[in-house]
Amino acid sequence: MNIRDMYDSDKFGANLLVFHTNYKKFINVELARYDLNLVQALCLVLIDRDGNLNQKILADKLFLTKGAITKTVNKLVDEGFVLREKSSKDKRKYVLNTTDEGRKIVPHIMEINRKWEMEMGLNELPPEFEDIFRHLALRSIELNLKIR
Repeated sequence: MNIRDMYDSDKFGANLLVFHTNYKKFINVELARYDLNLVQALCLVLIDRDGNLNQKILADKLFLTKGAITKTVNKLVDEGFVLREKSSKDKRKYVLNTTDEGRKIVPHIMEINRKWEMEMGLNELPPEFEDIFRHLALRSIELNLKIR
């Protein structure tokens, strides 16, 4: 069977699904050596980049449920990649920060993503493509916020 016959390539949504599914598969295979998956890696990168994040902000940034974030953060804490500490500003809240071990892995995560982007040829696309895609992503967020 021809790979092009496996899905309806005339539909943008179908192409997005195939793209995301295969991105996730590639990334998860590469991340397995660190015992991480895509969502855990995204959380770790955001926590490292922004620091002092609480779980609600992390969930909002990744458009995930609080339950999914709780499960993910617990795994990152258990593996020693993230610290969950009381906020110095509000003792009722907790903040997340990367540990030394977590900071060591972030460059590897970034390299895995760069490898995928290079293999896919994303560096060869015109800058306008990324601008249009970013605009569409933002519009999809706005649309879903309206229907809540």
